[in-house]
Amino acid sequence: MASSTELIENIVSEINTPSPDVPPLYETIDPGVLAEFVNSVEDESTTIMFCYCGHEVTVRGDGEVMVARRTPP
Repeated sequence: MASSTELIENIVSEINTPSPDVPPLYETIDPGVLAEFVNSVEDESTTIMFCYCGHEVTVRGDGEVMVARRTPP
């Protein structure tokens, strides 16, 4: 089971930006909802995606965090 704190730490780590330089995650997505998603989804391959700090963040049902820098159109 992943806590919202663990998920936030993983996301900030993947973005590779010092924590003080990123806005609070709760301004983009509710961390509690994110943790609830990871802890309740039955299919581990189910994902939730959102944009954060110029990156596309994908969180899988198993808690894996994937981050890709968004490229301008």
